[in-house]
Amino acid sequence: MSHKYPARQTQPPPPSPAASLRSLLPYACALLLGFGIVTLFALFFPSFMRCAPLNDLPSWLGQALFVGLTQLISPLLIQVTRRIPHLKLPSLKLLTTLTTLAGISVFVFFRFLLPTPDEVVCHPELKQMYALIEAEGQAVQSTDMAAIEKIYLPDAVIQNIKTGVIWGSPALYYGPKFKQEMHCSITHSHYRTLLLTSSEATLTTASAGTWGPRADQNGCLQTYSNPAGSDYWYFTKTDSTWRISAFRFNCFAAPDQCQP
Repeated sequence: MSHKYPARQTQPPPPSPAASLRSLLPYACALLLGFGIVTLFALFFPSFMRCAPLNDLPSWLGQALFVGLTQLISPLLIQVTRRIPHLKLPSLKLLTTLTTLAGISVFVFFRFLLPTPDEVVCHPELKQMYALIEAEGQAVQSTDMAAIEKIYLPDAVIQNIKTGVIWGSPALYYGPKFKQEMHCSITHSHYRTLLLTSSEATLTTASAGTWGPRADQNGCLQTYSNPAGSDYWYFTKTDSTWRISAFRFNCFAAPDQCQP
C-alpha cells in the first residue's frame, strides 16, 4: 500500500527591510509633493493664500484651483518612480488622491489654523508708509526741511485737533516749528491701518518723545506721550510713490474729526 503525502508548501521569504521601504516610496513622494507645493505657495504668496478675506469668492476659487492643480503632479511621479527597479507601483488614482489630500490639509492649516499674518506681510506697501512716518520723526529731530518736502505732498494739510489750528502746507507748519523747538527723541508705535486702497491709505499711531523750546537753551527737558490713535496719517499714491497728504495730531481730543 502506498501513501500519498501532500506536497510541502514553501512560504515565500519575507521582504527585506530595504524592499519594504522601497515599496513605500511612491506614497511618501505623493504626500511630500502635496505638502511641499502648497506650503511653498502659501509662504511665497501670502497675500493670495493667507491674507485674503474668508468671504472673498475670487480668492476662494483661485486657491481651490491651485490645490486642484496638485493632481497634475502624480503622473510625473509615476514616470520618475517607474525607473526604480523592482518597485511595484500603486495606481495613478491612489497617488493623485494622496497628493490632493496632502495639499488640502496644508491649505486648511495655513488658512484656518495659523493666526492671520501681520498686515505688513499681507500688504507690503505699508512698509513704505511706516518708513515715511519714521522719516518724519528723524527730519524733525534734524530740522531737515528738504526731507520734509520729500515726505509730504506740497499741499498737504496739517492740523492740531486739540487747538483747531490748521496749516495749509508742510512749510507753514515745520518752518516755525524748527525755529522754535528742538526735539531730541521721537518714537511712533501702535501702528493701525484704517483705510488702504490702491491709491489712498490712513494709518494711526501713538507717539512719544522729548523736546524743549530753543529760546530756553536748556535742551529737551519736556516729554510727551500720546496714546494709540492720537496721530492720523493720510497717504496718497502718485506715480507709484506714496507720500503723506495730511497729518492730524492730538486726535484723542476729538476722534470724530480725524476719521478718514
